[in-house]
Amino acid sequence: MEWRRWLAVGAALLLIGFSFLPWVYIEAANLTLPGTNDMGLNYGPRGRGHIYFAVICIIMILIRKNWSMLFAIVVAMINLAFAASHLYVYRCTAGICPDKLYGLYLTIIASVLLLAGLLYSPVNPEKK
Repeated sequence: MEWRRWLAVGAALLLIGFSFLPWVYIEAANLTLPGTNDMGLNYGPRGRGHIYFAVICIIMILIRKNWSMLFAIVVAMINLAFAASHLYVYRCTAGICPDKLYGLYLTIIASVLLLAGLLYSPVNPEKK
């Protein structure tokens, strides 16, 4: 496999790891929320979505067919939009402003790296 595909696989693995890091700190309740556990709040365990998207991308990259690479690019684009939506979800509501921590930003960076690694990976035209 080409090194750009390995970059995409590495970014997907980083994305899985970053989903378990602390994403927000809510001072009013003295809670630090990781991406995979919302502790009963209305945010939802949003890191699980990144894990699902990253696993699908890794499987599609390892298949190494044209259709699978194009499918992985679509999934990575959906993943990036999902990562960008976190900045909106973790906003001030009802006077409670959660502090965004490093795990949230690392997740967004890993999503960008995953998409960039897939976009610059060659998709070979099929020979007939």
